[in-house]
Amino acid sequence: MKLPNKTGFQVWLMLISICFSTLLLNPICLGDTITGTISGRVVDELTGEGAEGVITTLNIEDWQSTTDKDGYFKFEKVPVENDHEIRIFIDKEPYCLRIHELTINMEGRKEFILEDIIAERGGAVEGSLKRMDGSPVLSMRVYVYAKGEIPGVYGAVPDKNGHYRVSKLPPGKDLNVVAASWDASKGCGRGHEGRPTGQQG
Repeated sequence: MKLPNKTGFQVWLMLISICFSTLLLNPICLGDTITGTISGRVVDELTGEGAEGVITTLNIEDWQSTTDKDGYFKFEKVPVENDHEIRIFIDKEPYCLRIHELTINMEGRKEFILEDIIAERGGAVEGSLKRMDGSPVLSMRVYVYAKGEIPGVYGAVPDKNGHYRVSKLPPGKDLNVVAASWDASKGCGRGHEGRPTGQQG
């Protein structure tokens, strides 16, 4: 039997070694997905400092993060080849209620840093619901809305003393206040509308 050429055998051994090393160094060859990180920061519009406690989500509910004390958030192990939908949900005083939606493509990058998201300072309206005899009204809900908008986004239920506070309101708008109750038996509501008479800040 003729033995293989020693030089040829060494070449084949070298080729096998190179292919095996390539598989180890290149995850795509093994069917794995290359991942990276997406990070950003939410900052106060007045102070420039980080806004803590702001909820951020990636691809609806696949990932969720909350900003730290310095306003930073971070998503890890994110596929770098896909488009991603990021939602910044600002629902915390003293900021106005805002939802920022962004679509990004990492374009193969292992790290993607977003530009700062600005958290706008919001206002608040507070007051009391009372009857003619001074007793508190507890059966109604208070809504605050701007002209041309539908009531329902900003609202509050009075406490046991009839006091209400509606916060996270958008700045720079004339606001109306409506107190409404709902009659479940009749399937209808009734309300009283007016301008704010409490404190606005």
